[in-house]
Amino acid sequence: MAAASDAASSASTASESARQAWLSQRRAYHQLCHDKCKSFWSDKLSTSTNPHDMWSTVDRLLGRGHRACDRVSADELSRFFTDKVEWIRSTTSGSSPPTYSPVPPGVSFTEFTSVSLDDVATAVAGLPDKSSALDPIPVPVLKAVSDLLAPFLTYLFNILLSSGHVPAAFKDSFVTPVIKKPGSDEGNPSSYSYRPISNLSVISKILERFVVRQLVSYLDTHRLLPATQSGFRRGHSTETATIRVLSDLLDSVDRGDTAVLVLLDLTAAFDTVDHEILLKRLRATFGVDSIALAWFSSYLAGRKQQVRCGGKTSAIIDVICGVPQ
Repeated sequence: MAAASDAASSASTASESARQAWLSQRRAYHQLCHDKCKSFWSDKLSTSTNPHDMWSTVDRLLGRGHRACDRVSADELSRFFTDKVEWIRSTTSGSSPPTYSPVPPGVSFTEFTSVSLDDVATAVAGLPDKSSALDPIPVPVLKAVSDLLAPFLTYLFNILLSSGHVPAAFKDSFVTPVIKKPGSDEGNPSSYSYRPISNLSVISKILERFVVRQLVSYLDTHRLLPATQSGFRRGHSTETATIRVLSDLLDSVDRGDTAVLVLLDLTAAFDTVDHEILLKRLRATFGVDSIALAWFSSYLAGRKQQVRCGGKTSAIIDVICGVPQ
């Protein structure tokens, strides 16, 4: 028993040592990236020969001076985003229906836990100081009067969580088209130059965070997510995904096997999520049911969006598939 205990303690120490070494290298990497970026822009500014060049550099650094919609209208972008999704859905309409792996016996998530006043106050205090056009008051003002509004927000959130309902005002969004790559044909939406980013009201996003926190805790507790999934998980990132793939490739080569890496990029993956399939998967594979499932159903139904950029706004359209990104 003593030997086994010593072995376990040694393994635990080695594991913690490896973790600390990885964290140290990760911090060094991020610091190196920061230093290189700072050095690059410092050199750009110091070598500017006149004020015009200097301010042009500052504008590029801050992302100013160039906007989407300078060469294309908001309605054109809205039609492009809608037509693109409809085309993808039409080309895959004949696909076989998905299969769902069953949830383990006795595992279910049927209702949300009430949030406390402290939870809401902490969430409001942690908001970044940026607002959406859908916000009734700017975020800095909301944070300044959070002690007065937090009790009302707590009551509202708990009513919505316990009833499985999401109000229509929380499901409206402004879509901001973001240019994917500088130098692309920005006057032609069909060139896939733009990525649609949904801007929601900050109150709705606070509610979403409470839902995400409880759902992810449930999924992690019952180990319902694949061990190799790195997206949207705390402690995981593109770095951990890359390290895992690299490790598998090196292990394969070390065994004398042939290693082949196949990459698949799904276009408009977020925008083409089928609501019915998503709800069935939540229930069948992850055990989300009853009030909790009703909340997600209400969250997905009746969503509306309009493209807004460059002072222009498109017509409002109904969102029949996809999730905000």
